Amino acid sequence: MEAPVKWHIQGDFFGNCSCEYLRCPCPISNFTEMPTQGFCKICIVFDVEKGHFGDVQLDGIAIALIVDVPGIMGDGNWALGLIVDERATPEQQGALATILGGQAGGPMELASGWVTKFLGMEARPMTIEKTDKTFSIYVPNMVDYLVEKTEGLIPGEPIYIENTIHPAAPRFALGRGKRSYMHAFGVDFEGVDDRQNGVFTKFNWSVN
Repeated sequence: MEAPVKWHIQGDFFGNCSCEYLRCPCPISNFTEMPTQGFCKICIVFDVEKGHFGDVQLDGIAIALIVDVPGIMGDGNWALGLIVDERATPEQQGALATILGGQAGGPMELASGWVTKFLGMEARPMTIEKTDKTFSIYVPNMVDYLVEKTEGLIPGEPIYIENTIHPAAPRFALGRGKRSYMHAFGVDFEGVDDRQNGVFTKFNWSVN
């Protein structure tokens, strides 16, 4: 039997979903409750700061997941599309698709069992901007998303949820979807500015 590929990626995770601001039930219910609109349409981004898949270096490459779920996320029936930074080589594209698709083990292995339809992968120009308060992604004609941190008691510090089974990380911060426009792979969603739910965190995954 061929030995599994050793890999590691770390960086920033962020995204907005179609749920109303601060009302997304998924992380606090372990994905067992109905989204606020009865469906989930989400763009989540993994901006890899450092990583590798075997001998393939992944530093500085980002990938966005377009997810369309008709009901409760934990019930499955996900449709999934991938948008990868056009600067990525074919080897880097394949490595990230394998990791984020759950085929290489790691945190996304659980979510891979919920995917029933793969919508494809496209390499596109991608602009990601990060500040002390916001994360954003822009892919021409496909995605324009911006999430802003929701501050807690300590000025400048976001409110966190901890001890979750969220694949990105067990601890992540709450945010407000300031922009949520998505038309990709036949998945269409235009949110109400300032009223969509957002999340962000640091991720650090390895399979050795």
